[in-house]
Amino acid sequence: APRIDTDRGVTINSKIYGVASVTLPTMQYNLSNTRYLQDRTINSNVTATIAGNYDEVTLKKGSNVTLTGTVFGKIKLEEGASVRFTATTLDVEEIQIEKGPKSGGYSYIRFAPNTSIRVSKKVTIGSDVIVNPEAYQVTFYMADNRRDEEKFHVKGDDTRITANIILPDGKLKVTGGNYGDDRCDHRPHSSNSCRHRGHGHHDCDHRGHGDRDCRDDVFMTGLFIAEEVESEGKNVIWNSYNCAAPSAPVTALASNSNQASVREEATASSKLQATGRTEEELKV
Repeated sequence: APRIDTDRGVTINSKIYGVASVTLPTMQYNLSNTRYLQDRTINSNVTATIAGNYDEVTLKKGSNVTLTGTVFGKIKLEEGASVRFTATTLDVEEIQIEKGPKSGGYSYIRFAPNTSIRVSKKVTIGSDVIVNPEAYQVTFYMADNRRDEEKFHVKGDDTRITANIILPDGKLKVTGGNYGDDRCDHRPHSSNSCRHRGHGHHDCDHRGHGDRDCRDDVFMTGLFIAEEVESEGKNVIWNSYNCAAPSAPVTALASNSNQASVREEATASSKLQATGRTEEELKV
């Protein structure tokens, strides 16, 4: 980036000051109009499939809804609600996901494979939310034809997002992943002094544990292109993801015997190729 600012204690091993030489994907814009569409509210703990386009859709606590429409104004998910979209092209003004259920578990946002979500205003995601759990190729295009800034804000803990986010005029901001350091010292404690009370997700057995056991990490997995990226969370993990480019297998050699085994496998593979036969295998 032309400008990189870091707070005290932050280490970036390699800073490259300049404009990234990246071939940007073809941008898609939300040009829809929801002015004359109706609103729809789904009651708490209801499972339903809703057809049609709406100006504002509100999913009450614990509801589980499938939306088959393509144009929406604002989609709001209350605590513990989940939604599935079936269309592969969506025009949405705003998406607001509050948080997962207090009793444990997550709120889920599911999409069809190869879905494009064209957002004209903002996306806000809270704690205990999993976006695109099937890890399909999903892309958020944050843009419309107005000269305003779009925003994608992740402000929860134990939140996992697997999607591409392209935001040429606005900010991608992550402020989650803080509870593990700020609210819990990970020591044994009584139920009266439990700092996980009101935490918003998993129950606590009040025993001593490590910081990872608090499960407050935020996972951002995808291709991220934005005018500005701001990451304030203390436990935020950024990863790239591309369905079309499988990673190369990695083999860990722990001993000489393992090395001998690998050499034997390589020799056997060469013999198979010499005889015109092939062998496929999956190594993790």
